[in-house]
Amino acid sequence: MTLVPERQRRAFIGELTERVVEDYYTARGMDQPEFSYTIHTAKTKATDDEPSREHLHTHVVLPGTVSSMAERLPVYNNTSKGHDKLFRDIAAHHFSMMLDQTIGLEWRRLRPDMTPALDADIQDRTL
Repeated sequence: MTLVPERQRRAFIGELTERVVEDYYTARGMDQPEFSYTIHTAKTKATDDEPSREHLHTHVVLPGTVSSMAERLPVYNNTSKGHDKLFRDIAAHHFSMMLDQTIGLEWRRLRPDMTPALDADIQDRTL
C-alpha cells in the first residue's frame, strides 16, 4: 500500500474490499450477499528493525446466509475446504491488478514475490 499515493489509499482499499468479497462469493457459486465494511487505520508495532507505521485496512461484516431462489442458505468458511486460500488468492489477484492500474507495472520489479494468484481454476471453482 505504501506505493499507492496517500490521497488515493482509502478509495483503493474500499474498491479492493468490494471486488474481493464479490468475487469470493461468485467463485463459490453464490449470489453476492449483503455486506458491510469499515476502513480503519491502526499503528503497527515497532520492532528493532522497523519503526511503527500506519496500517490502513478494512473490517468486513458478512452474513451467515445468502439468498437463493427459494430461501436463504447458510455459508460456512472452512480452511479444510480451501475457502481461506481462495479468499487470499482472490485478494492477491485484485491487489496486483489494482496496483497495475493505479501506479503502473513498475511495482512488480520491486515486489517480484507478488504475482497474480487468480488463475482459471479459481474462477471455475465452487467450494
